[in-house]
Amino acid sequence: MDAVAANLVDRLDRTYGKNLDLTNMVVKQLMTEATKQIDEIGNQALDKYKQALFTTNCVVESMVDIVQDKIEESIPRFQWVRSFFGEKFNVLKATDFHGKPIEVTFDPDSRTDRFQATYKLLTLKLESADAETKLESPLAIALDRQRLAYSYYCAARPSLGGPDGVGHVYVALQAARQEYLALNRLVQDGVR
Repeated sequence: MDAVAANLVDRLDRTYGKNLDLTNMVVKQLMTEATKQIDEIGNQALDKYKQALFTTNCVVESMVDIVQDKIEESIPRFQWVRSFFGEKFNVLKATDFHGKPIEVTFDPDSRTDRFQATYKLLTLKLESADAETKLESPLAIALDRQRLAYSYYCAARPSLGGPDGVGHVYVALQAARQEYLALNRLVQDGVR
């Protein structure tokens, strides 16, 4: 991209010198061409990056293993009534950092819905942290959330057959990773 920009400046300098008129059609055409070249370079780099992400080796952990003993799953007692109308859901329950119960419902037949509910429950727990909460506690939840997002990302990829379609999961993974790294830095700084 630097070469494209340098070439544009060089061509403008040789053509117009100090008398550059940005409304001139030739100048506009040169700038449009340079912008197009830079966009093509960016798109090629993004495609290569997506492909590299897709082809990396993944380790899939089960969601149950990741959140074992931290989240309880239950089927509501009135589920049988709702099943007559085709509605079916399970409940994930946990307690926040103040001991208050938090819960999220999900469709038990949908792997995506289960992931999103588990991710949301961990996020709610993480958001309940305050000044009284020891940093190690949110750090542990942030790590679980990162592992959960990574595991789901790895599990979802083979069924898609290509890098397209897992963008929203990858965004969740990156957000979880950034929050975990930020919390980890805080914990490390607190130890020193």
